Parts: sequence; structure tokens; C-alpha cells
Amino acid sequence: MTLLPNCVLADNLLAKMRPLLDHSDAKVRLQVLFFTSIASDGPDTFLDQIADAGFLPRVGQILLEADEREKREAFWIVPNFVITRGNKFKNLVVENCLEGFLETLTLSDTELTHCVLLSVRELLISAARRKSEDSGQSFESLRKQIEHCGGLKKIELVQNLADNDLAQMSRQIIDDFFVHNGALYETNSAAGLDEGANPGSEPAADVGEVGAEAAGETANEAINQATNEATNQTTNEG
Repeated sequence: MTLLPNCVLADNLLAKMRPLLDHSDAKVRLQVLFFTSIASDGPDTFLDQIADAGFLPRVGQILLEADEREKREAFWIVPNFVITRGNKFKNLVVENCLEGFLETLTLSDTELTHCVLLSVRELLISAARRKSEDSGQSFESLRKQIEHCGGLKKIELVQNLADNDLAQMSRQIIDDFFVHNGALYETNSAAGLDEGANPGSEPAADVGEVGAEAAGETANEAINQATNEATNQTTNEG
């Protein structure tokens, strides 16, 4: 969790910073994204401020259209709206920047790809568990959105990578949610698993090395570690 103090975000600082994401100077935009990525690793109140300031739609655009360095800086904001968060924050990602987030799979970066797959899996698990509440509308809508923006194809292409763990994660997502319609997680929800249950610790058939890794490292911990490493790297570069 970030050590960014609450006082730093006083006086609607994030709302005042949001217009700077449209600044003509790339260095200014990068600094704003770096600060926002740190804030997004904080409590839910920080995420509320980021969302209320209108960052997420712009982050989605950056992930689709900006140069690679800017995309990488913007990227780390998104997982922090997914991991260990409630449905309100997950829905904000789906509504505002899912396409751009999935687009980062084309960067051929092992760390980013791992983080995207874990995050997308958690979004799908969360939607599958809500099937009984909304007649499956959220789950079906999410699946269609992933397919419509080309995300399913990008997830499928991960299977062609030399990294066996990533390839297996891709196959598992496709099998669990696009072949078997999330039935495993709908059943687990009915059996009493709560919304905040850890997706990385759930059993799945034929997960190979991925399953062995998940036994000792949860999905949330993996994304947190990747986020912290990227933040430290950016700090060192600065």
C-alpha cells in the first residue's frame, strides 16, 4: 500500500491535475501519470478522487494512442482499480478503459501481460459471481465487450508466446469464461465464496505450472508486486 499521505490529495489536487494529462509536454503528462499511479495504490478514497476527477477515460485513450513510455506509465493505474477492490471500481475499469488495458497485450511485455491476464480474470470472476443477482447480464456484457474490442483475440495470441505460464493462463481464461461460461465460479459463489475471495487461490483443472505458482502467490499479490516494481523502476529512472 502506498505511503502517500491523505493531505497530499487535499484541496481537490487530483481534479486540478487532471487537465495536465492533455498538456503538450510529454514530461508533464508522465509526471501526472506517475503521481496518479502512486495515488491509485492507496485506499478507496484515493480511487474515488481519481475517478471523480475524470482520469480513467483519458487513461483509456492513452493506453490506445500514446507512445510506449506513456502507455507503460498509465498502465499501472488500472490494476489498482481491480485488485482487492469492490465492484464499483471494477465497473469503472470496464466502462472507461478496458479496451486500452487489453491493448497493452500487444506490447509483448511479460510483466504487463501477466498483470493484464490476472486482472481480466478477476473481472470475469467477479461478473460470473453476480450472475444470480442480475441474470448473468453483467457477465455476458463483459464477455461481449472483450470480444468486440478485439480483446479475446489478443488473449488467444498470448498462447503463441514462449512463456509457458502466460500461455497456460490465456488458455485457462478462454476455457473457464468463453467455453464454460464461468460456470465454475458461479457454482463457487453459490457455495458461499464472498466477493472478496482470492481468485488466485481457487482450484482449476489442468493449470500446470500456473496452478503451482498460484498456490504460493495469489493473483492480488502478483499484481501488487508488479506494480511496486514498475513504480520503483520509474523512480530510479527519474
